Amino acid sequence: MTEPLFGFFLILSLYFLIEYTKNVKKLWSFFAFSISLHYAMFIRPILIYFNMLVCLALLITFIVGKSQFKCFALFSLCFVLVFGGWSFRNYVYSGVFIFSTIQKNNMQRHYAPIITAGSDYMKNHDVQGFKEGFTDYHDEMFILEYPEAGDGTLNAAQISLLRGKYGSQFIRSHFSEYIMVNITGFSKMMFTSFQTALLFKTTTISTKTVLLKGIQLLYLLYTLIVYVVYLIGLGIKLKKCDVIQISIFLLCAYLAIPGAIFATSRFRDPFFPLLLLSAVSNSGIIIQWLSQKLHVPFLIRIKKYLLSESVVDNTD
Repeated sequence: MTEPLFGFFLILSLYFLIEYTKNVKKLWSFFAFSISLHYAMFIRPILIYFNMLVCLALLITFIVGKSQFKCFALFSLCFVLVFGGWSFRNYVYSGVFIFSTIQKNNMQRHYAPIITAGSDYMKNHDVQGFKEGFTDYHDEMFILEYPEAGDGTLNAAQISLLRGKYGSQFIRSHFSEYIMVNITGFSKMMFTSFQTALLFKTTTISTKTVLLKGIQLLYLLYTLIVYVVYLIGLGIKLKKCDVIQISIFLLCAYLAIPGAIFATSRFRDPFFPLLLLSAVSNSGIIIQWLSQKLHVPFLIRIKKYLLSESVVDNTD
């Protein structure tokens, strides 16, 4: 699975971005941020459009005088080298200038069968892989519509373009169903615990299944607490226009939306550590705000214990 490595480089890029904003804006920190975020894009191409938007945002901030041109140039150069270089490599081998075939293949292999199965099917089934009946149906319809994809004359990249065309046409024709499965999938992705094949296969109650179910419920409770703390802290930080918090929110939203249709907590894993870090970072502000509003002795003691700063006398 690519999610752990992808999530690691997202955290690493965030670290270097904070270093850049907090440490006298050293250019090496911004360079490390750019390299980390673009390597994450290389691991999972889902970041392509986000990195394009970052290029645009850096250009706009330069025009209005909020950032330096070298930041825009450096980040854009990294994007051109990674995206353009790998796309050109694929062009040399396949004749198609494309960074990745994953998204286009998914539109026919996964999106169309999931839409046909419907949101009720998603609630009780794992839709990451083969969807019995629905996958076969769309494979047959794809070959009927594009017979050249099955006669061996096209390579994998060329076939992916046809898969993307088939999937996009199907989505446009069933757009309301597409919205519904995404809403259901988003709820399942964000508010379910980790999944295990054992619970899908078992039909009887055993000590192992009960133990696993108990751990799942504890993890779900932990996840909900992280969400609550994160959202409260985000509301406080948005009033201050905190760039880091806004960046975390936009990146998490960007990653959550396209992964929602698969209805699995697997696609929550890469950005959940970002939410956790933000929640921990904002917890001090929440404790301070609650202690001031409620005047509860217990909260005041926690505030003094966790947030008080020791004053060191350096006069000698």
